[in-house]
Amino acid sequence: MPKTRKTVSTGKTTIKKLGKKNTHKFKTFLKIFCGFLFLLVAGALTYTIITYNSITIPEPDKVALEQRSTVYFSDGVTPISSFADQNRTIIKCDKLPSFVENAIVVSEDRTFWSNFGVDFWGIARAFWNNLTQGTRQGGSTISQQYAERYYMGDNQSYYAKFQEALLAVKLNSSQNKNQILCNYMNTIYFGRNSYGIQAASESYFAKNAWDLSISQAAVLAGLIPSPNNWDPAISKIDAQNRWQRTINLMFEDKYIDKSQADKILKAGLPTTRTDNPNQPFTGTNGYIMQLVQDNIIQEHKISHNNLLSGGYKIVTTINKDKQEAMVEAAKSLPKQASPNAQVGSVAIDNKNGDILALWGGPDNIKHSLNNATQAKAQAGSTFKPFTLLAAANQNLDFNKLYNGNSPVKFKGLKNSVSNAENISYGQINLYKALANSVNTVFVKLNEQVGPQITAENINLAGIDEEIEPTILNVLGFSSVTPLELARAYNTLANSGCRNNPFFIQSISKDNYSIFNAMPSCQQVLTKNDVNKVDQAMQGVIQNGFGQKAKAIGRQIAGKSGTSSDNKSAWFAGYDSNQTAVFGLWQTGQNGQEETISPFGAIPNYAVAGSGWTLDAFVQYMKASK
Repeated sequence: MPKTRKTVSTGKTTIKKLGKKNTHKFKTFLKIFCGFLFLLVAGALTYTIITYNSITIPEPDKVALEQRSTVYFSDGVTPISSFADQNRTIIKCDKLPSFVENAIVVSEDRTFWSNFGVDFWGIARAFWNNLTQGTRQGGSTISQQYAERYYMGDNQSYYAKFQEALLAVKLNSSQNKNQILCNYMNTIYFGRNSYGIQAASESYFAKNAWDLSISQAAVLAGLIPSPNNWDPAISKIDAQNRWQRTINLMFEDKYIDKSQADKILKAGLPTTRTDNPNQPFTGTNGYIMQLVQDNIIQEHKISHNNLLSGGYKIVTTINKDKQEAMVEAAKSLPKQASPNAQVGSVAIDNKNGDILALWGGPDNIKHSLNNATQAKAQAGSTFKPFTLLAAANQNLDFNKLYNGNSPVKFKGLKNSVSNAENISYGQINLYKALANSVNTVFVKLNEQVGPQITAENINLAGIDEEIEPTILNVLGFSSVTPLELARAYNTLANSGCRNNPFFIQSISKDNYSIFNAMPSCQQVLTKNDVNKVDQAMQGVIQNGFGQKAKAIGRQIAGKSGTSSDNKSAWFAGYDSNQTAVFGLWQTGQNGQEETISPFGAIPNYAVAGSGWTLDAFVQYMKASK
């Protein structure tokens, strides 16, 4: 027993000594931690104060002007047009009935009149709902939305959100609530390419904002978080739910009484006008603007909302002088041509693949299909150089004689092959056969080199269409866009190095670079083979169907193209600087291909690649050195 008590006693003594030692360590740690925490809080507070004091707030009208995204020609100075340029009207909010403001407040920020720019309870509530319900709610006040949308842009970093909150607080300290709300209403996006309450009133109800009813104001207020999804023309159910919510909140917050709310809800969702969004970019430049918008949204991931209001500077590759020259050349189509006749044309820089000019049609509103980049027509004889390329690769002698008579029967083909106008040329070499676009010679050559090789060359050069490996593929029964054909000929012009044509040179915002194009080419065809074909294509200009191009006054290589059933006519060619393609085809009422209706005093002027399309090519190249 004594031995046991001694052990216990020793144990108690040891525990007591260790407890005092640990207590001392804990107190020391607590002092250090509290000191560190104090320094951290003091530092954060100091930084917040410094950041807050450094924030400046531009004038509201300046903000509205700075947010327009402007598209420029390649010089970076001359504007083509601006997104949303004509669909924002700044109004004085004292003209508005109070229920317009109230509808927006209850829908977007019910504590607006009492908060100081930030609603911590709203942020916490949104965070909890997102965490527990998996939703994507926001807790931003109207002041924060105003700061985010028009000062912070697409930046979603925590630091940006921190700056946004400080800016919202500063807005509330430097501007009164009415001013903040008015600026917000004048610039917020409501869908249908409409910015501000006035533009939205016109787009949805064809009236001024000061003439809106309570019910109509509730419709517009409900759209703000997702206007492109909750537009009544897109989803009437979502629009009605948002409208009903706003009316109920207006009643709860005592902006309207019960009888008003009941009457409005009983009448139902107000009728909005048929969606007819403002299209400020009509005419030929409308196709450029459409290309820019689609590319910005799809490739550069800038939202439609921010593109229309984000203040971006977008510099295209479109050369102003060359674009004007192309427009004039495309418009030279004779008035006798069928109203269903379609022209598509593109010019590409040989060195880097810049799209220098394009004709997508006379008016993007009336004819939304871009003839330069989307419409297709049979390639015709423009494919013949790619069979000649296969001959060069197989070291065939271009001076070898072939049977150029017409018609000629080929093994495996049901029908004979004929030349244009059934002309027989006798025994001719490949240079003369290309210069005069002799079908019978090139079908024989294609049979010799292998139609699969021709198809591969066509695809390698830049045409995406699947080309059937038949001996008739050299005659261009496959349909292509002018841009595809221009890219393929641009590869020939660039000694077999294929560019990837592009039309946006740079994107910037507030002098900060977001994107700069970095052109590059890929050597897809053998340089020596391409150079041999290039010499033969120069012969088209010097001795063949392209002789009118001598008037350009510099070395040109090119090829005309006519489909066997006269449904398309082309001329594709290049000098040392640029490649240009002009195509002509005709479509029926349902978009089907038609035989081109004759026009012009010269026989076959409409349907021959050496007719109007060559004249347009010559006109363009002469005017755009």
